Formats: sequence, structure tokens, C-alpha cells
Amino acid sequence: MKPVAFDAEATAEFDEAVRYYEARTEGAGVRLRFEVKRALDRMATNPQHYPRVGRTSYRKCPVPPFRYVIFFLERPGYIWIAAVAHASRRPGYWRERRPPG
Repeated sequence: MKPVAFDAEATAEFDEAVRYYEARTEGAGVRLRFEVKRALDRMATNPQHYPRVGRTSYRKCPVPPFRYVIFFLERPGYIWIAAVAHASRRPGYWRERRPPG
């Protein structure tokens, strides 16, 4: 299982999504955080299971039952999270993000 590292902007947008859901319905933000954690565990175990995004090296992992997708790169020794994005808002906004180094 590879460790996971978040882009700073991905962390901020994920935290924002959790706050948004929690403000709308008590417990929904907690559930989103739990489901993202489950998705991250699946990704860390088998990152190549997830499809590539077009012709890029990025891969995408859905977060059911929420309409969120985790976009990530498999790097030597770890998985880098580029975005935790809503599936139908601002497609591709995260594509300019790059892992450190």
C-alpha cells in the first residue's frame, strides 16, 4: 500500500466540500470524509485499477455515493492527489497542478 499525499489546493477544496455538506445536513460532511478515506485506501492498494484521464498520466477514482472524483498520479513511492472534485463542476480545472519535485 502506497502512502498518499495531497496537493495543498486539493486539501483546501476537500475541506470546503466537507464544510458545505455538513452545513446542509448534519453528518453529511462526516460521511463524505469517510467515503473519500475509503476511496483513498482502495487507490493506495491498487492505483492502476483506476482509468486514466484521457491521454494523461492522471487517473480518476469515483467517491460513491457522492458525486466526487479523486484525480491522482501514481508517483514512485506514493500517490499524489491533484484534486477532490465534484463530478460536474468546472471539468479539468485541476489539470495544471503538478506534484512537487
